[in-house]
Amino acid sequence: MKARAAGAKPGEVPHGAKTADAAIAHLERVLSVAEACTIFGQRYWLERVQQLLAAPDLLPLHRDRLRYLMERLARPADTTQTFADEPTHLR
Repeated sequence: MKARAAGAKPGEVPHGAKTADAAIAHLERVLSVAEACTIFGQRYWLERVQQLLAAPDLLPLHRDRLRYLMERLARPADTTQTFADEPTHLR
């Protein structure tokens, strides 16, 4: 079962600029744990990030943060670096 934001209907984008900060911060926190991709799988996290990127009213900073997450998820697993090592301008 796929999780949706409260009140979101199937096919709707559940997040917009108003809720994106919290959703992105959650992804950044969860993905800073090395085991996150082993628990739910990389595909799951990629879909979550893509779902957020589909929101039409995101701010440029939101898109930058999400693109950074996409890049990190696309890289081979590297246990020495976490999302907490991201550039400070994306925090």
